[in-house]
Amino acid sequence: MSRESGLISVIICSAGRLEPLIATLESLEQVATPHGRQAELLLIDNNASPTYQNVLDENSLPWEKRYVHEPTRGLSNARNRGLAESKGEVIVFTDDDMRFEPDFLVALARPLLDGTADAAAGAIKIAPDLEEPWMEPWHRIAFASTEHLDMDDPKGFVGANFGFHTRVLEDVPGFDVELGAGKLGTGEETVFASQMIEAGYRIVGVPESIVWHHFDPSRKSRESLMKASEAWGKSNAWIDFKYNGVWVKQLGLRLLKAETQLRAHRMTVKRGASPMDVMESTLVKNIAYCREMQVLQSQK
Repeated sequence: MSRESGLISVIICSAGRLEPLIATLESLEQVATPHGRQAELLLIDNNASPTYQNVLDENSLPWEKRYVHEPTRGLSNARNRGLAESKGEVIVFTDDDMRFEPDFLVALARPLLDGTADAAAGAIKIAPDLEEPWMEPWHRIAFASTEHLDMDDPKGFVGANFGFHTRVLEDVPGFDVELGAGKLGTGEETVFASQMIEAGYRIVGVPESIVWHHFDPSRKSRESLMKASEAWGKSNAWIDFKYNGVWVKQLGLRLLKAETQLRAHRMTVKRGASPMDVMESTLVKNIAYCREMQVLQSQK
């Protein structure tokens, strides 16, 4: 598809979260565009069958709005479909459970439109009503906060608030479909960012571009944090195996050691207010890494 100079394509991918999606689209109605620039919204419906085809009808966002159904599940598949369908010179991704500061898009797009950067990482903050005193830095990363990013020299971004100029697609055509939600769970943004940097593109931090993450409170549960830790481990194994050429020796021994440490940790450490501490998460991640790496190395 041909690109329109100065047009900003905002892409939201969603599956199975209708109510948060509607609230996100309502918040987007208040977002300003850079002076003299136009924007389009692409809603990528990643449900198995078309589900959101009427969602945009009641939305008053004064942009061109387009609905696209991508039946192949997986966030990376949905994002890649958005890239293929978009018409903008600049691409911006956000998620379906966000609330936006009115100038978030103006701030994020500025360095991409004026040519001072190839990609931009905006700020994501946890909604105040979802904050907990027990949250450690690793919890906050799991909830998509960008506090861990060095905004003076970011080496990556978080998918709910990032953008790039489409010249990037000449060298980095899309997201790894084996990674991300709906597949191994995460890591697709890490690979995309790394490939951009390796190709010589520049990412800048834009802390004044702010979105608020209104995630489902169930993500704070022990079960959800366990799944997130396992997803990190599996995804890291795939990245190491496919992109970094890592081959791990004595995987069985390493797995046994991590499993033994996890049992000992659970027996000796009393869980406080936090549903999972960083050591338990790390051990769960290591176990998932080893098991996934066993599968990958057995297929070689």
